[in-house]
Amino acid sequence: MSLSVWIAGCSERHVRQANQDRIFPASAKEPLCVSLPTILAVADGMGGTEHGEQAAEIATAFLPPFSNASSLTSPELQPPANWSAFARPAQAGESKAQQWLQHYFRYVNHTIVRQLGGAGVAGSTLSLLRLEEEQWHIGHLGDSRVYLLREQRLARLTT
Repeated sequence: MSLSVWIAGCSERHVRQANQDRIFPASAKEPLCVSLPTILAVADGMGGTEHGEQAAEIATAFLPPFSNASSLTSPELQPPANWSAFARPAQAGESKAQQWLQHYFRYVNHTIVRQLGGAGVAGSTLSLLRLEEEQWHIGHLGDSRVYLLREQRLARLTT
């Protein structure tokens, strides 16, 4: 079965002068057809914090290069070595992809706090989608949304 995936993102800029939104890959600001497997993400810096824009940048900065997405199919998929401090024991039935998402969110949170300050100084939402040929995984924190448009119907996948 062949699957075509088109991605696009948009950003509302009515409230703040600085745009605190980040889309991964950055080229997704225009409709783009991607091949699988791939990672897609949107991060939105928290506007009430001093460093929201930088936090959103950090939230997407450590994702694998878009051009190297095929590495996600490796059965030995392991987070980079510098994520090891944020590992936790795998839960029963948890896939490598789920473990990877857990590590990623923990590492990003630690990095934002370490580089930009404690709670209330910087923060970002992060909605991350990992698409593979026969399955997909979502990591989600905050009020950014992930939607599925299929057969002219839009379904919200996150709340």
